[in-house]
Amino acid sequence: EKDSDDDEIPDSEEDNLEKTRIPDITIPEGISINNDGLNDILYIKGLRNFKNTSILIFNRWGQLVYESGLGYSNDNPFEGKYQGGSFTFRQGEYLPEGVYFLVFKSNDYRNLNIRQSLYIKK
Repeated sequence: EKDSDDDEIPDSEEDNLEKTRIPDITIPEGISINNDGLNDILYIKGLRNFKNTSILIFNRWGQLVYESGLGYSNDNPFEGKYQGGSFTFRQGEYLPEGVYFLVFKSNDYRNLNIRQSLYIKK
């Protein structure tokens, strides 16, 4: 279907939407870091509607295991690898399989914050 503004929402679905509404965004509840080409990365549908987003991911003990910084992008996504500041893991090492806690922040006038679990499967 046609998507003239490239926001991953078909034009037919957004014709009657208000300009002030928060754009649709879909964050997967899991990724599988097995290099089979399916769900190997954290691809966020609708991310193009936000310019200064950030992602934080914590393990079950509350340790920060990934921090994107401003400007999280599907072109440079979370791949299940550690990127934090503790001594538990080495930078770039794949995280163990399990449930993690994800925080998405829009960092703009919408002040959108999404908190959800994220399952990492090997």
